[in-house]
Amino acid sequence: GEGPGDADTPPDPDGGGDEWGEFTLDDLKELVPQNDEGEFLLDVPQIFYTAGDRELMNVMEGIPVETTAQLMEETLHNANNNRLKAFRLFIECCAADARPLSIPVEFPEGIPAYTEMGWYTLEGTLHYADEDNAIVPFIKITDHTETTEPNDGLLY
Repeated sequence: GEGPGDADTPPDPDGGGDEWGEFTLDDLKELVPQNDEGEFLLDVPQIFYTAGDRELMNVMEGIPVETTAQLMEETLHNANNNRLKAFRLFIECCAADARPLSIPVEFPEGIPAYTEMGWYTLEGTLHYADEDNAIVPFIKITDHTETTEPNDGLLY
């Protein structure tokens, strides 16, 4: 069975278990494009939906990422006042269903001047934190650039 300690046990090298093997960084590289700097190009909903998947989180913790999103004030979990919210409208089928998905983005040097609801290209490293008994993915920002709304401002 899955005891609380099982997660730390390395898998048995002699097979058994999952024949597909574990999800690895190489798998991620096959699935996700990277920019010239080797940062993974992920959008906010993709990052948002990795948060429940331990295998994905193990691979993605600390990876360099680039995402394009709108910035707005972060009101939750912002004790150090160094976080904004990066969000995208995510559409499951039609525009009427659009809902905003957001993840916190952390600016180690403090929040820069930014335009509320402006579009930015955000670069940094992806991390996961346990906040209020929920896993929250967030990006520690190393660089951010104002940009224009992508042609696909809505994600399907």
